[in-house]
Amino acid sequence: MKKIVSFGNLNLNELISRLFWCGNIPIAICSYIFMKHFLPINTVDKTMIQSNNEYSYASQYLILEANPKAAMFLLIICFVSSVVIWKVICEIIYIIVMYYKSNTKHSINE
Repeated sequence: MKKIVSFGNLNLNELISRLFWCGNIPIAICSYIFMKHFLPINTVDKTMIQSNNEYSYASQYLILEANPKAAMFLLIICFVSSVVIWKVICEIIYIIVMYYKSNTKHSINE
């Protein structure tokens, strides 16, 4: 516990690894919300009817059957693609920090 709370004791690999795994939590939540958004239960279709120069609205209720297999497929695709993108971002952060550290050590020694 003391190692987690204190600063400067983590090496770069542990820090990027923790950043990656902590970033997966919001990715999982956003994937779930995205899946729920595209899982239709019922929709309302409003059409405009013109008669005698007056407009009126007629509502038609379309009840669509929820497709849990398609929603689960969408959840998996969204989650996996987001994790891959997040992994690439973490690797880019790692490369940038390693480049900065090597240039800093090199300039100090000169």
